[in-house]
Amino acid sequence: MREFNRVLTLGGHALVTVPYDDAMARRASVEQYRAGEPGGERRFFQYYFTTQELADELAAAGFEVVSTGLCPPPSVAKISPALYARLEPHPWLMRLTLMLLQPFSPLLQRYCFMAYALGRKPA
Repeated sequence: MREFNRVLTLGGHALVTVPYDDAMARRASVEQYRAGEPGGERRFFQYYFTTQELADELAAAGFEVVSTGLCPPPSVAKISPALYARLEPHPWLMRLTLMLLQPFSPLLQRYCFMAYALGRKPA
């Protein structure tokens, strides 16, 4: 984030998205990691941030935090890790499921997977 700050002009904005950290995300990531890849290999594991942690990182890099929040659409992995594991090998079925969930996004915000923070480089 310090690099964002370095290359932006004064008054410029940085929009950062990261996987959102909450109990459902941790549960989903554990299930996905345990499932592994075909052939028994483990999947890549990533770090998660709360919106507050992300805002703190932006502020520490010298940005004014303009806003934070969660990005739709809802994550099937957070709604049901078991369903996600069954759908993942079938990309077309996963896309169909996400399409069917789209109208319910406002009701399913707690199942969103990504957090965002918008920062502004002080003038």
